Amino acid sequence: RSGRGEAGAAEEQKAKADKEKEEKAKAEAEAKKKEEAEAKKKQAEEAKAAKEAEAKAKKEEEAKAQAAAAKQKEEAEAKAKEEKEKEEEEKKAAAAKKAEAAAEKKQEEVAKAE
Repeated sequence: RSGRGEAGAAEEQKAKADKEKEEKAKAEAEAKKKEEAEAKKKQAEEAKAAKEAEAKAKKEEEAKAQAAAAKQKEEAEAKAKEEKEKEEEEKKAAAAKKAEAAAEKKQEEVAKAE
């Protein structure tokens, strides 16, 4: 009788151990699942952050390019204005010179006539 009792106890122990093993495996699987979910979430967040950083960098680049283009345009306009003013000055100077020459010629003619 005691032999059979021991066998029963051993079986009970085994069943208990099996159950514990099963529960441990289940808990580990749950933990792993949770970990994977966390990792996935982290990865998604990192990807999102990277995407946002990229978008921000792109925006900054575009803004820089726009600013550079605007500056270039401004410089070109300023140069064109300067050249136009220079041209005007030259035209004025040429006209003045012409007028002066004409006046001198007139004076010479007047002197000759006298």
